[in-house]
Amino acid sequence: MRFFSLDDIAKNALDAFRRHPFVILSGIVCAVIINVLISSGNDQEEVLIRMLMSAVLGLPLFVAIDTFANRAAEKSSGSSRQHLWLRLAGLAFLVVVFFFWSRWQNEVVWRRFVQLALAFHLAAAFTGYLRSQEHNGFWQFNRNLLLRFMTAVFFGGVLFAGISVAFVALDQLFGANIDGEFYLRLFAVIGFVFITWYFASGIPDDFEALEEDTSYPLGVKIFSQFILQPIVILYLLILTAYLVKVLFTQKWPSGWIGYLVSSVSVVGMLSLLLLYPIQHFRENRWVKTYGRLFYIALLPSIFMLFLAIGKRVGQYGVTENRYFLLVLTVWLSGIAVYFIFSKSKAIRVIPISLCLLSLLTSFGPWGAYAVSKRSQVHRLQSILERNELFAAGQVVPAEEDVPLEDRREISATFRYILNTHGYHPVDDWFPGGATAIDTTLKTWKWGRGSGDSHAQKLMAHMNVPYINKWEHRQGQVHQNYFYGQGMHVVPVKGFDYLCPLIANGRFLEAQNLSITTEFHRGTDPTLVIRNADTDEMTVDLAEVLRIIERVQADGVANQKLEAPIEIEAESSW
Repeated sequence: MRFFSLDDIAKNALDAFRRHPFVILSGIVCAVIINVLISSGNDQEEVLIRMLMSAVLGLPLFVAIDTFANRAAEKSSGSSRQHLWLRLAGLAFLVVVFFFWSRWQNEVVWRRFVQLALAFHLAAAFTGYLRSQEHNGFWQFNRNLLLRFMTAVFFGGVLFAGISVAFVALDQLFGANIDGEFYLRLFAVIGFVFITWYFASGIPDDFEALEEDTSYPLGVKIFSQFILQPIVILYLLILTAYLVKVLFTQKWPSGWIGYLVSSVSVVGMLSLLLLYPIQHFRENRWVKTYGRLFYIALLPSIFMLFLAIGKRVGQYGVTENRYFLLVLTVWLSGIAVYFIFSKSKAIRVIPISLCLLSLLTSFGPWGAYAVSKRSQVHRLQSILERNELFAAGQVVPAEEDVPLEDRREISATFRYILNTHGYHPVDDWFPGGATAIDTTLKTWKWGRGSGDSHAQKLMAHMNVPYINKWEHRQGQVHQNYFYGQGMHVVPVKGFDYLCPLIANGRFLEAQNLSITTEFHRGTDPTLVIRNADTDEMTVDLAEVLRIIERVQADGVANQKLEAPIEIEAESSW
């Protein structure tokens, strides 16, 4: 057996860079930017984060481009020039993402980042097999990618732990005084340079050999057949039982059903993908039957999911999350029908279709963000018109009280629009523009904080009280208790002291006083005040809570009391 030498390692590293230079350069750029971020603090944080996220997207994007170009090189000449142009096109796309990043709301930009990252990872899985019917090669290619990535992460983790422990030893034994930032820098270098380089060196490029490879790890079959499949069957039984409950009780499916259906779909498809290469053997023909039955059993759950989404959209309009869930449900329906009735059952249909959906829903008037914005703006306008707060394209100040639930929906929708899409969708609704009402909107870093204060100012112009998302609904009672820290006992004229009493065991010292308090919740809330654990005084808080509940009955936050709440209690101190 011949072992690797340092010369072999160097040659493999250089060969990996020659085959995948943009992938490795993306990892190096990520490590450099993280190190600069650690040093720079907040000076250039926004620009650096935009650069970092663009470089992170470059990792799967250039893997997909290289795989496509390497496969094309087998069948055409002039591939080197085509490969270069494809890489430059990918680089240009990342530059576009960098410049557009600052124009998107924070909530939008991170969703778009996840969508693009998902699309590029999926593209890396199938770009080498777009025009090929090599189903076994496709499976083996992705198995090699997954194993290489897991090995790279394991090696990188061991390397990071080993070096970190060594430097901790230097710090503790020799007083090296190593800064904590060193370990973050080391993590960035190993995570983005070493792991990326090692992974890139193992990306398969001999597609003919992959198609002829019939190896299949026994552990994969055990994991899929005896771990994943029982979980899938359990989930399907729960979903079927819930469907029966829905039919008998005539109650709409819970919105939570989306998580369970998504989970069972992912786990079920994964188990079938892992078993795909062995389904043609006589002893494993049950796999095809199981796959067909799985998709048939999934259809009722998909139908329930349609009902749940339809109800939420009908009540509250389209948001990005509901849009994605609806698209996912449509996709699941199509995949289920395909694998039930198709004879070929090509597994590459799954990543190809999901990649296209991720890209198509990211941009354009049909995309998640444009559709959600139109839906919520239209819904807000409808609520305002219903309450005679909108006419001739502009908001109108309220002359009468607006019902509590409508105020809540107006507040929530304004908050959503500002946080997710900025003030531009409603700018024309206000005389002189929304920034004339709230000048801070011009400099507000959208998505970098809550839009509550801005929504509150816009609604104050409409003479409609704003309702925070944490405020209770009608019929609900919430009691919140707050205390301040760092307060001191203060002498007050006409009294002995102003003493902030803090619940449950906090001690306050003042001359001969050693005060501790104990708060008792329940139907009859009380505050017990003790001096030196001997003298005791009990304060009844029931009347205070009744006054607070009356103030909250209108559902208006920060409402001022007509008079301060005072409670008198006496002791022998």
